[in-house]
Amino acid sequence: MNAKCFCLFACVCAFGAENGRALYDNYCIACHWKDGSPANGGADLRQPLKHGRDLKSVVRVITFGVPGTQMPGFSDLSENQRRALAKHVLDLNHKAQSKQK
Repeated sequence: MNAKCFCLFACVCAFGAENGRALYDNYCIACHWKDGSPANGGADLRQPLKHGRDLKSVVRVITFGVPGTQMPGFSDLSENQRRALAKHVLDLNHKAQSKQK
């Protein structure tokens, strides 16, 4: 990969991370604090995730919610937005899990 391609790749990855963080701040902050800890009855995203720990599972939870809980679905977000948000949730979870070890 040449320097130009690498720079473009790095910028796209950084934008995706920022986008996921911004989406989290907009849609999730009422029930999950910035670090993933629970707020107002939301799940603790710092603990092992109950409904799957991979990107596909987290996207599914974000899309459809979790019946019988306070977690609503966000199917109105685009697929790219849901993926960016899921990546941010997984990043929060992985950081918290690595601190516990």
